[in-house]
Amino acid sequence: LVAEDLARFQGLLGSLPGADFLFRLLEGAGLFLPGTPVRVNEQAKRAFLQCPPAEQLGILFDAYVDLLDWQEIWELIHAASPQLKMVRKVGGYQFVLPGAISTAAQQMTKLRQAMLQVLAWLPEERWISVEELCKLFYCIAPTFNQLWAVSGTGGYPYQPGWYFTWEGRVLGHEPEDWGRLVGNCLGFLLVGPLNWFGIADVYVDGSALTHVRLHGLAHLFRHASPSIELDRAVAAAGLAAPVKAPPVVTGDTIKLKTLAGNAALVLEQIAQPETLQLNNVVYRLDVARVHAAFERGASVDSLAEDWERCFGARLPAEIQKRLAAWWQQYGQVRLYQNLTLIEFADDYALAEMRAVTAIDDLLLVEISPRAVVIPATAVESLYAALQKAGYTPKLTDGTE
Repeated sequence: LVAEDLARFQGLLGSLPGADFLFRLLEGAGLFLPGTPVRVNEQAKRAFLQCPPAEQLGILFDAYVDLLDWQEIWELIHAASPQLKMVRKVGGYQFVLPGAISTAAQQMTKLRQAMLQVLAWLPEERWISVEELCKLFYCIAPTFNQLWAVSGTGGYPYQPGWYFTWEGRVLGHEPEDWGRLVGNCLGFLLVGPLNWFGIADVYVDGSALTHVRLHGLAHLFRHASPSIELDRAVAAAGLAAPVKAPPVVTGDTIKLKTLAGNAALVLEQIAQPETLQLNNVVYRLDVARVHAAFERGASVDSLAEDWERCFGARLPAEIQKRLAAWWQQYGQVRLYQNLTLIEFADDYALAEMRAVTAIDDLLLVEISPRAVVIPATAVESLYAALQKAGYTPKLTDGTE
């Protein structure tokens, strides 16, 4: 991503780790095409945005569970550097077993999956002490190794090719050292990804995470249902999801509370997403996006129809007025590329050519009886047709 895209991601999510996390999720969900530069898979994007928000959450959560290219531990190392470091082993015999986890990223992903599996069994909608959670995890696996280790021949466990140090000392199995790595990893998983997903509320006392409250994690992790209801009041009452409310428009600003179905597809034709404010997605009317929509064949009427079909309300007059003004200016100046200019020696040659060739099917602009413009790709076929009709046209490269 270029710096401008990263800045917009960071502005929407409030942090660079959050922006990187979202990018990796979208990539894992297949919403980007492979290769560089980053390009959106338009077909996958449309299918994704037409899903209800809760189903979108399920798609992204599935990508998160198996995510290799982003790890909680990497964020810990970045935040705690230079005290916490990851060191690769050099030399020594390593078991290589069929099916054993062989890379650091895979081992870290296994740690995440183990944590999610345990958390998914905890009671929801009640505050849980993070200190007690850490004690539980420490009883289950007092070392990071035991969360993913595979027993080998003779009962010897598979050993990783890397280890962690704190201020130059190898981390041991003591609770204090365990907390510096696995405990802090659990804490970041709660305040980071699960909180970003909206399925974990966290209580922070000063700078210390003390309590967490889960919502919907069990359903998502076990695929108990295709989605969860994000609005807790609706979920508790067993009510149907509320009808989408139309956006609130103030000047160039468009605030949308429920980003569902085609809402994003409709708004992206005329506006640029900017930030989040009190659970509202804030867009700003953007002439470049409107121009791109016009270039794709949209009109003011079609954009207004899309808005009304999506939100059940007419396009606000202030937006319609702006679109109409831009439509009035649209196309007054046209820039063409890869064109060929044909010049005739007199005022009658064009009429003669129309009688013996299909030049009318190729014309883009008729400047005068002595000058017309055709696509550069049509030159070869027209040149052959003119020769066949007995003409001897002259080709130049435009520099004469």
